[in-house]
Amino acid sequence: MILVLLLSVGAVLAANSQNNDRRQTPATSCATLKAPTIPNATVVSIQAAERRNFTAPSGGMGAFGAAPLPPLNFCDVNVTLTHGTANDSVRVEVWMPLTGWNGRFQGTGGGGFIPGTFGSTLAPQVAAGFSAASTDAGLHPASFDGSGIVFNDQLMTNFAFLSVHEMALVGKAVSQQFYGTAPKFSYWNGCSTGGRQGYMEAQSFPEDFDGILAAAPAINWGKFCPAEFWPFQVQTEANEFVPACVLTGLTQANIQACDALDGGMDGLISDPSVCRFDANTIIGKTVPCNSTTVTVSANQASIYNKIISGPVDNNGTRLWFGVEPGTNFNSLAATTPFNLGSTWLDTFVGNRAQLGGQLSRNNTLSAQTYSSLFEESIASKFGKMLATDNANLTQLKSTGHKLLSWHGLADTIIMPQGTFDYRQRVETMMGGAAAVDQFYRLFVAPGVGHCGGGGPSPNTATALNVLINWVENGVAPETLPANITTRNVTVSRNLCRFPLVAHFNGTGDLNSAAGWTCIPSQGQLASPPAVPAGASATGPLMLGWVASAILVAGWLVI
Repeated sequence: MILVLLLSVGAVLAANSQNNDRRQTPATSCATLKAPTIPNATVVSIQAAERRNFTAPSGGMGAFGAAPLPPLNFCDVNVTLTHGTANDSVRVEVWMPLTGWNGRFQGTGGGGFIPGTFGSTLAPQVAAGFSAASTDAGLHPASFDGSGIVFNDQLMTNFAFLSVHEMALVGKAVSQQFYGTAPKFSYWNGCSTGGRQGYMEAQSFPEDFDGILAAAPAINWGKFCPAEFWPFQVQTEANEFVPACVLTGLTQANIQACDALDGGMDGLISDPSVCRFDANTIIGKTVPCNSTTVTVSANQASIYNKIISGPVDNNGTRLWFGVEPGTNFNSLAATTPFNLGSTWLDTFVGNRAQLGGQLSRNNTLSAQTYSSLFEESIASKFGKMLATDNANLTQLKSTGHKLLSWHGLADTIIMPQGTFDYRQRVETMMGGAAAVDQFYRLFVAPGVGHCGGGGPSPNTATALNVLINWVENGVAPETLPANITTRNVTVSRNLCRFPLVAHFNGTGDLNSAAGWTCIPSQGQLASPPAVPAGASATGPLMLGWVASAILVAGWLVI
């Protein structure tokens, strides 16, 4: 599991500045809190205790190089729930500052098959003045790729959608008890699985949160998980695992070929839809590998092209999107398959015990078997439960609540085209882009990997402040501030609202947001890139729904 740190302490504390109506002292003692009533669930226990001068654990929601949090004083509440005769045991933990509450509640999410984390995630929120909560959804122990978890229908229901809703009910109820007044506003904050959880709330329980910050959302679960296996599948079919240094060299060549298309040579591809890089042009050229060089072969170039193009079935028909041009996908193209994708196919899809763990043992799947597994992944019971792809956001619109989302264009783990596709399906269903922008805005982050890193990405606290300003003051964001500091050089960008893309003005500092403007894409941002030579894609993209074949951050990551 990778922890991406995106939240600076100073910035998160600044989130308090938008709400001066703080309750400095609780209305009751921590020890006297009563168990809340949760519909269709039984509260087994509630434990509450004050914690003073608490030292926050490292990791979780922080920042690249962020200063440590100050010692914290808060009420720590643990509520255990169960459901009927399911015999599940769901933990919800709520932290509430003893002083300086900002009147807001915040729910936090997880990554992979981990529904949520506690200390490292909740501490920065308490430091910022929020009462904050997380849940384990009854998964004991949770694991990133789901291995070792014996899922039944109740546990998958918890993980897919129920536990975050119940966490919101618990968190707001105990906050109201403790402070003597209900939170004035409630927010969700998550990336990856946390992003999917936020989208699920928007689709199924939009009344829970006034504002939802959901980055790199793990929606379209039954599609992106088998797509993560695609780079391994391509290499096994080609009978060659491309050395990481060669993949890196091809990625750098891809970036160099398309970098200037946005008007500035900044090392980022702002509009991958117009990138027409073909790895065949690099055949016979050398790339550095440790202390020597390697000559790129035709087979290696073909493998690269096929991976970028994305998964296809045994007839060459597209199954899902690939990674974007210029993405470093080395983690997916190793000599062992990426664990989330392989465990999903091996363990969860159709409960296929007959695979016998062969994906983990690196045995080659035939093109037919891979294609069948892909379709089965989409149609499987668990695949449907985790899909989180319902484009009908009518209830979210009617509540007046807001969904703010962003996705990195160099995301290796969750293909950004899936998020763009979802946004366009919402537009098709709900009256077009302008209508949807009233309650749901999506921003595009060039060069940014999964939940951050690589290019300028939104600081989580800054993005949360943007969402707070939209929810509480009606100021809808046109751009989303982002930055990254490398070797003491800070690069800033204003991320563009989908489907606009960044373009350099031609003068000024490439590293400054002031030199860039958002313009319409010169291609079609929400569609697969052109298929280069050596990549097979003879049919249309099969998206897995019947009537909509329209191509259209955070912390824990998948």
